[in-house]
Amino acid sequence: MELRRLTDLQYLCLDFGKEGLQTQHPVCQRLFPNLASSKLSDLVIDMIPRIDRTLLSFISTTFPRLKTLKISVTGRLTVDRECVCWCCFEDILECCMHSPIPDSYGDANLLAESYAAALQPLHQLTKLELGIFLSDEHMIYEHIAHPAKDNEVNYIATSPYNCAICDVFRQEVRAKEELASGIVFQNLPNLCQIKWSTFFDRPNPEDELESSARRLKSFQSGWALFERRDGRVVRL
Repeated sequence: MELRRLTDLQYLCLDFGKEGLQTQHPVCQRLFPNLASSKLSDLVIDMIPRIDRTLLSFISTTFPRLKTLKISVTGRLTVDRECVCWCCFEDILECCMHSPIPDSYGDANLLAESYAAALQPLHQLTKLELGIFLSDEHMIYEHIAHPAKDNEVNYIATSPYNCAICDVFRQEVRAKEELASGIVFQNLPNLCQIKWSTFFDRPNPEDELESSARRLKSFQSGWALFERRDGRVVRL
């Protein structure tokens, strides 16, 4: 069936796990226009290599009826893998833009303003999930410099969430998340909820339910969830 015939399509979930930084945009250019005539209201894009203004602008102009938008880069880091050592984890880090600050955007303020401007055509958007870290990119590499030793041979890629050394970044990162959320809320008046990937908040529900011993010891990220209440930004 041709995609253009899916005019009643309301929900779409895409997995970009096999795409890279160079192929992501061409795939979107080929795919999205064929769905432009749909009634799409909920869009989920997982495992994407990069979230930038170009992508968000393309989405918002192509699918102006969206009420829910969820895009995640960080799923690439937490996906179950055959090997959970630091070397393999670093390879994954280098293949995606998990932390756009400061290389792509100088600070959280600039990132939020850019994203919000790109999303302004989405007048009906009420829920937004952006799977990127607002902590500076160097933080995860500093964490890698002092990994927990699993045994004499293997080093398991763990998260900064429970790292006593990385805890010094906690308040700074949480402040960035609140600041960025406030800016996005100001520019998208109908937005009720925004969610960011984070190292310093509750683990993802799927990670909490994971019973695998290997998974419990391997890298996990969490999420920072904010709502707009009576003109205030509230962290949940």
